[in-house]
Amino acid sequence: MPSQRHLEVLNQIKLRLKLGISFASNFVTNETFRYRMLIRAPLICSALAIVFLLTYIGNTFDGCVTRNLMISLMYFMAHVQIILKTLLMRYHRSNLLKLLDKVESLQNYLENKELRDISEKHLVQLSNAWLICFKILSVCMIVALLVLSTANALAGESKVIFHVPFIPNNYSYSSEIMLLLQFIFPALSISFIVFNDSGMVFFGFGIMSACDILFDYIFSNKEKIQENSDFLKIFIIRYCDVVDNINRLNNIMSISLLIQFLSSGIIIFGVFFLIRLNPTIPDGYIMASTAFIQTFLYCFFGEFITIKMERLTTVLYSTNWYDMNLKDRKSFMIILGVTQKAYGMKAGGMYNVNIYTFVQILKIALSWSTLILTLYAYE
Repeated sequence: MPSQRHLEVLNQIKLRLKLGISFASNFVTNETFRYRMLIRAPLICSALAIVFLLTYIGNTFDGCVTRNLMISLMYFMAHVQIILKTLLMRYHRSNLLKLLDKVESLQNYLENKELRDISEKHLVQLSNAWLICFKILSVCMIVALLVLSTANALAGESKVIFHVPFIPNNYSYSSEIMLLLQFIFPALSISFIVFNDSGMVFFGFGIMSACDILFDYIFSNKEKIQENSDFLKIFIIRYCDVVDNINRLNNIMSISLLIQFLSSGIIIFGVFFLIRLNPTIPDGYIMASTAFIQTFLYCFFGEFITIKMERLTTVLYSTNWYDMNLKDRKSFMIILGVTQKAYGMKAGGMYNVNIYTFVQILKIALSWSTLILTLYAYE
């Protein structure tokens, strides 16, 4: 079993993940009123933000593509993404909790001491990797929010992209109220993004850790496979468990990933357009970094899940399976055939979630921004 200190770290991570699942699914039970409002705030504010952004676009659009219009459209897509992902995560909430229990059960490799030692080593790596990822994502998002909010506050009315329908434009504090809302709504959206995306990344890291545990166990026994009578049994159980986790995560995230890629593609298109339209303004570069990080995280663990599953097949074939008795050899060949199937994450059940997909999104967004900007220049 993991050490006491590591169990404490795992428990702290579990608390954050449960909070993340509550944020992602907008689900609260018998918590305090303050806690319930905190969980519900991102969804409520996203709905209000969409109304305020559409009102602003309707009141200010005159046929010209401006910086404020492009940023309004990017914020609109971001809030639509949050609402759709919240509804999907609420539908899959029970599966999220089951997957959390599955990942947590990695610490219960009780078949033998060797597996317990391997499991503990990878649990430590899992915890450290996720905590680093959580901190990097949090810091990047918070810094981006503060820089953008400060720039908006200094620029004043010229950077207002919200319009509350019942507040007249000639109201003396209208621009200050709008700028305040432009800070509050993105701040709550960032809390959703950090907890939701880092939670999904944790499940991806958990699957990768399960693959690594199984890989190390096969590698340490590949020269003496015929001596370990429980080898095939343990491998089948653990391999099926990994496949089940991948299928469960795919079931949870398939449509959500499709929404993520579509909305991120539009946001990145807007970012490229904004940078090419105003290359000296830092807003575009800041928004580009946050959009890139959010999309890259999913593609990163999707890529490595596929790699680690393929690596299991390779190391399994490199064992001394030919030294087994005839019965075990027949069973082994059937298992080896099963492991030949490619496993990985898919968006909408169609598009592979990997680094290649991330690069394709960037290329398409850049191409479209160049085309639109060229057409816009000739008008």
